Amino acid sequence: MPIRSALRHLLTSLNPLVLLLVAAPFASAGPAAAADDRTDDQCVECHGDKKLLAETDKKKRRLYIDQEVFGATSHGESGCSACHTAVTTDHPKEEQKVEKPDCSTCHEETADEYGKGTHADDSTCTECHNPHQVKTPDVLTSLQMNLMCTKCHDDEELTSKHSPWLPQLDYHLAALPCIACHTGSEDYVITMYIEHTAAGPLGKPLTRAELELLRPSGKDVSAIVDYNEDEKITLDELRRFNRLGRGKGLRLQAMMVPDKVTHSYAIQKNRYDCTFCHAKGPDKKQKAFVVFPEEGDRTYDRVEVQQGAILDLLYGTPDFYMVGASATRAGWMNLAGLGLVACGFLFAGGHSLFRVLTRGRRRAGRKG
Repeated sequence: MPIRSALRHLLTSLNPLVLLLVAAPFASAGPAAAADDRTDDQCVECHGDKKLLAETDKKKRRLYIDQEVFGATSHGESGCSACHTAVTTDHPKEEQKVEKPDCSTCHEETADEYGKGTHADDSTCTECHNPHQVKTPDVLTSLQMNLMCTKCHDDEELTSKHSPWLPQLDYHLAALPCIACHTGSEDYVITMYIEHTAAGPLGKPLTRAELELLRPSGKDVSAIVDYNEDEKITLDELRRFNRLGRGKGLRLQAMMVPDKVTHSYAIQKNRYDCTFCHAKGPDKKQKAFVVFPEEGDRTYDRVEVQQGAILDLLYGTPDFYMVGASATRAGWMNLAGLGLVACGFLFAGGHSLFRVLTRGRRRAGRKG
């Protein structure tokens, strides 16, 4: 087998799941192609037609690409020719078959990592990620991330495997992407979205158009929470939004997402321990943002929240079981808690003992 074909077969067999998918194929073995001379606008002249189809394997395949959607993706800046290097300037007149890009070319480390995981033999890159719609995790909600998983794992399967041991399953699925527990992803942050309170635990963030109706006159939509528009949301601003938002049927839905995504898919046994999230202390997993959709709802803008502000469960994030706020491993806080309990028992016991010892004197006083 030629070396080029062997390498392509090897890398394709790795089947990497790529969230930051910037794919480019091996160079075609045919004549040199001046793909760089072809602009995206030229590609869209044909591929911008919703009726464009290709017949492959006795079935029709849609070849339409929404340019606005593609422009907002991780690949948008790279352009069509960065991945489709085999497409020549004679396309589509040429008879040569256009090969699919090989994602592993740009994502060799990701491919190697994914190839060692449990999903390596089950799915390819494009079975989970549409290369013309892929986005980075900082502009996605956990629900959007999980849509890639639910292509294979249906609700019944998720419920049967998680409900026996995971309490409040709906809330966990709403607040966590699958990759938070099923990969070795790191650097978790809290992202909060504005949504209607009637949406339930699996709510949906408000769109840009819906937020436009709520924003203060003459200000950006971020001013709905960041009132002074200093690009820093304080606890007071969170309290103000939650106080005013309740009357309008609005709330902040919080989610924990990894900033550093990995593709080491496996059962992470330490995730069975609730303390992985809920007992790391206030200095862990407390970086937070309020996220606002940009025009078209394809990407999001993050506004940082004051450090520690989300620990205020009553006013900061009242609808979120905040990590780090429910438990702590700080020894002095455990001792302080035991001390308070001990003082309560001593007070109650001392008061009862005092009443018993002075009972005779109190009776004599009443007779006198």
